[in-house]
Amino acid sequence: MSLDKAGLAFIEESEFVVNGLRIAARQWGRKGAAPVLAVHGWLDNAASFYPLAGLLEDIHLVAVDCAGHGRSGRRSDDSAYNIWQEIGELFAVMDQLGWQQCNLVGHSRGAAISALMAGTFPDRVAKLVLIDGMVPAAFDPRSAHKQLAKAILEHQRYRNHRPSYFPSFDEAVSARANGFLAVEPEAGALLAERGVSESAEGFYWHSDQRLKAASELKLSSDNLSGFLAAITAPTLLIEAEKGVLAGREQERKLFDDVANLQIECLSGGHHLHLEQQAPQVAELIQKFIGGAGL
Repeated sequence: MSLDKAGLAFIEESEFVVNGLRIAARQWGRKGAAPVLAVHGWLDNAASFYPLAGLLEDIHLVAVDCAGHGRSGRRSDDSAYNIWQEIGELFAVMDQLGWQQCNLVGHSRGAAISALMAGTFPDRVAKLVLIDGMVPAAFDPRSAHKQLAKAILEHQRYRNHRPSYFPSFDEAVSARANGFLAVEPEAGALLAERGVSESAEGFYWHSDQRLKAASELKLSSDNLSGFLAAITAPTLLIEAEKGVLAGREQERKLFDDVANLQIECLSGGHHLHLEQQAPQVAELIQKFIGGAGL
């Protein structure tokens, strides 16, 4: 993938501690420029935003590894990975950065987290960018008992679940590139930089296996409408033609609750910001967020 701009200068690898949990991050740009917090998708990591960092200008970009992903710590044995748990943690990261307000950029699961954040504390989000994702699918509350039973059983299963091991780093990359929600090999190699470890048994993706377990509870359509209607930030949804929203009309109806929403559709798949469409994604984000401080 060729980058046609100098992009943001690397600042540093960072680590934040929130309630005893380590949150790793990488920072680019210029401190004092427009603050942008970037939140990756499920089983990805902060490297998901490396290509965009090479294309954006005049912002301060902080890409986190969410709990259980990348170089961040894992939740305690008695905890889980419900999507709303990230909200307080990421606001705490903002506090430690000294950001009373920032722009949010989220991809997939990170887009869902970002949308819920923007609805929870609207005054802390200046602008919101959602890359091929928005919120979890609405859930029938009458099935909550089944959801909880599934979550308990799956957490028991994944608590001691061993990852797949590969003879080489390249084979671990190939497995990710050809796996669920496949990515281009070069994109898989970027994610592997923060996501693959080596042991005596081989190379493996070290994200917490409990991330594969079901959430203990999910949000109903009324819950989701409340969060989305509370968003005051101008919002940009960058949709992939072959992404996860294709054909999901029920989820699209939720967009009606966002008061100030702009939708742009680009060619490509779910990880378009990490693949060949990265320059187009960066151009949309740059124009939407702009530069300089808040």
